[in-house]
Amino acid sequence: MKKRILQRQLRFWEGQKSSVVTLDSLKSDNRSLIVLGEAGMGKSMLLKSLESKNNIAYCTARAFLRAPDPKRLIGEASTLAIDALDEVPALHDGDVIDRVLARLVELGVPQFILSCRVADWRSATALESILEEYGSVPLELHLEPFSREDAVTFLSDELSDEEAELTVCRLEELGLSGIWCNPQTLDMVKTVAQQGDQPNSKGDLFAEATKMLRKEHRQVKADTVLANLSETEVLDAAGAAFATLILTGKEALSRDVAPNEFDIPVAEISVLPGAGQIRDILGSRLFEALSPKRFTYTHRAIAEFLGARWLAKQADTPRKKRRLLQLFHCLALVPASLRGLHAWLAYHPGELANQIIAADPIGVLEYADANWLDESKSRALLTALHKLSEENPRFKGWSEYRADGLVQPGLLPEIRKIITDRSHEFGFRLLILEVLKSSDLVPKLQNKLLDLLRDANEVYAIRSEAGDRLTELNTSIEWTSIVAGLFKEGGEDCLRLGGELMDGVGYESFNDTEIFALVKAHNELPEDGVNNLFSLGRNLPADRIPALLDGIVDMLAETDGGEDLNAADELTLDEQGGIAELTDLVFELIARYISKNSLTAERFWRWLMLFDPDRGYQDASKKAIAEILSTRDELRRAVQHYALLELKSDQSIWQRAWRMRKFGLYPNENDVLWLLKQIKDEDPRWRELVQLSNHGAEDGKHIRAAALRFAEDNVENQAWLDELANPKIPQWQVEQEQRKQTEAAEREATRKKTRSEYANRIEEMRNGDYGGIVCPAKAYLNLFKDIGDETSDGPARVELWLGGDLCKAVLEGFEVFLTKEEPKPTATDIASSYAEGRRWDAADIIVAALAERSRTGRGFVGLSDERLMAGYIELEQHPIAEKAGITGLKSQLENELRAIRSWEETQRLLIEPKLKAGHQHVTGLYRLMRSDEDADLAGELGCEWFENISNLSEEAEAEILGRLVTVPAGISLIKKLMSDRLQTAISNELRRTWVSVIKDSWTRLAFE
Repeated sequence: MKKRILQRQLRFWEGQKSSVVTLDSLKSDNRSLIVLGEAGMGKSMLLKSLESKNNIAYCTARAFLRAPDPKRLIGEASTLAIDALDEVPALHDGDVIDRVLARLVELGVPQFILSCRVADWRSATALESILEEYGSVPLELHLEPFSREDAVTFLSDELSDEEAELTVCRLEELGLSGIWCNPQTLDMVKTVAQQGDQPNSKGDLFAEATKMLRKEHRQVKADTVLANLSETEVLDAAGAAFATLILTGKEALSRDVAPNEFDIPVAEISVLPGAGQIRDILGSRLFEALSPKRFTYTHRAIAEFLGARWLAKQADTPRKKRRLLQLFHCLALVPASLRGLHAWLAYHPGELANQIIAADPIGVLEYADANWLDESKSRALLTALHKLSEENPRFKGWSEYRADGLVQPGLLPEIRKIITDRSHEFGFRLLILEVLKSSDLVPKLQNKLLDLLRDANEVYAIRSEAGDRLTELNTSIEWTSIVAGLFKEGGEDCLRLGGELMDGVGYESFNDTEIFALVKAHNELPEDGVNNLFSLGRNLPADRIPALLDGIVDMLAETDGGEDLNAADELTLDEQGGIAELTDLVFELIARYISKNSLTAERFWRWLMLFDPDRGYQDASKKAIAEILSTRDELRRAVQHYALLELKSDQSIWQRAWRMRKFGLYPNENDVLWLLKQIKDEDPRWRELVQLSNHGAEDGKHIRAAALRFAEDNVENQAWLDELANPKIPQWQVEQEQRKQTEAAEREATRKKTRSEYANRIEEMRNGDYGGIVCPAKAYLNLFKDIGDETSDGPARVELWLGGDLCKAVLEGFEVFLTKEEPKPTATDIASSYAEGRRWDAADIIVAALAERSRTGRGFVGLSDERLMAGYIELEQHPIAEKAGITGLKSQLENELRAIRSWEETQRLLIEPKLKAGHQHVTGLYRLMRSDEDADLAGELGCEWFENISNLSEEAEAEILGRLVTVPAGISLIKKLMSDRLQTAISNELRRTWVSVIKDSWTRLAFE
């Protein structure tokens, strides 16, 4: 099967900014290109796809260096794509690029595209060599990973579209979202699946995946160290590296001699047990290159799997096992960042499973694999989950888990008791019902599940999950009587259950009357209830649709008192419960039916006419109906003829047609021409049809020509048609224009009055009196919606409102207000008010005055620190700058405050009042605590606030903790306070934050 070439994306960096491009988008760039990527990312496929187009010739680096005459390789092309530089044996670093450059010089230094594994690329030395020969450096491009859509397309080359989608979904179910990013890895997944033993669990897939990912997949690299390492050597070295990265929270392994604080030197990893070959395996698909010298794991889940494998292997004595467990269990909870690594320890050999399960049972389900459990460990997991549910009833959340090993035959009595005994916590019961999916125990629990489903006193979620397990069985169950019983019981929950069962069992098991009963019952519910009809609209067999739609129309006609269904108006359904969902259902069914079936215009209109497309929540089906009608002239015109010409109505043709526009049925010019042909010469409705189109000198001329047959012997009719070519301005348009003129006159009168009032206060304005300039300040900042437009600046808006002379006085007043010796409000006033939920209008004057200084280039000379702080705090707290069109003012104030050494005081004023008031969201705190530039200040203030402010919100506490753990004083403070803090009543989320920020110190303790 032919491979489809995807439009691959590449990323390049310019300083701190990155951009994503395609090779096609770089056609006009005259620089040479370096394409870097991890193993298996598709570099060769990408370069080969360029051959024979864009005037590019392709060859491998090996062929280029061996060719007796390299000119034959490039031919008439202007650019040479040289693939797989990393596959050429080298005597020393830089040797291969120097040899390639020498040959390029022989060719006259043509433009080139060079590909290389990022792990083998030595950026600094290579770029220096290229610069010497070419006079400029090439653009380094990093090949971006596949997206989910790319992965499905890629798999579709050898699988059907459905199989490709199912494969990706399978990976998602196993928690492997993103493993499809690498084309070669995706091929591996496909190969594993095609072997016939498709993994049924995370553990199996991870084991197979790591075995394949560790291999060198290119035959030309068969002589490399990586290709000749054993499976154990590669996986041990990778596991050591991954465990270290995860335990320390570092970002990457680094080949630099002096790496940054976020990286671990490769040399330190190489001395760990089994990790001696780490340098040789960085080019495997287990690793991802962040840059030519920095490497991390390709996928976090794989890293946790291999990291746990290595840790379990090292914990080979009772003492080591205790120290390893202490690393994870030293506090009340397993640190959030370590839960995956911790969970996989239960899977790998090492006799740690029971302790791991007891400490974090939900982690084993969520991060690792519970399918392998034997009966004793399954019972231990069940016990641990029960204990957890009693300690934390909300432990489950919304996640669903796979744990086939949890529901074993030997545990049937316990499982039966759990799902039926309401004394057990709801989430625990629901979890067990969920993991029973596809279990051999379900047939043995059938009667108990039926009891749960029928139990009116049971909660909806339990009944629903029991129903799901039952619908998965192939046994004979009287579904029609069960559903009828639920409808008879009544209530929203029972209706939802009945609808779910119908959909799960299949609508073919129910007759038209039983299906209609679902719709009728739903229609009697309050409109704000749950939509029970969504699945019915999507999944009802097409041949059942007409009967259901006919039944719905009849039901609504009866509800409306038997109104004639030939009326053009929709029924008055505002008081009808559930009409929005019913509207969505009807349009979904109509769209599905007319897309593949024919029907009469009368029946189609009968279905449509009762429903307003503006009701409901789903627009896709309404758009689909309009699109179908736009392409099916015969159906569209038949409906138009029926609704406009056959039905009797008190409304005019135009009124009916105007409503029909919502369905895509408003007649276009050709439709009107067709409709005119359908009526007799003496039919007076021809005028109404003609008026369905716009008319002018050119507009509507074909329609007027077609209508001449109706006016041949009538001078009045002919004159009427002639007038359409030069239409009079309609009365509504005349009235609209009059309204606009009246409103404009009223605005101008109001402005004149305002100007007169302010003219009497001009001295107050010049003197910076609050009352005289606060409203002009708001006008300056574009806070009045009817003054100025998007292109106006502050002074222009004030001048438009008050006139030039008053505008000048206002700007003078701004400056006076800003420079008063005793300002009010002060920066402290502004910050304190925001903490109390209030705001000073006078702060608008401060911002306007500072903005005017910035606009005129005067800067902030002569202003006190306090005034600058007041303006900065107001801009931080109140998002007025964007609306006012003021750009850069806040950053200018920040730079000035830093320059005059008032930045710390500014941060205190901005943040402290809200911290002391216990606010959840504290403006400025997030930025300060995560700032690299202000790292020292953040650490200092964080320690002070953490120790001295007793009522910090949990959100603020967590944010400050994240900074404290990065500074020695903060770590000391954490150690001082952690014991007391963890014994207080705090949320699980904050508790996990506490645990995670102190894990580094415990990690060091464990490895001492």
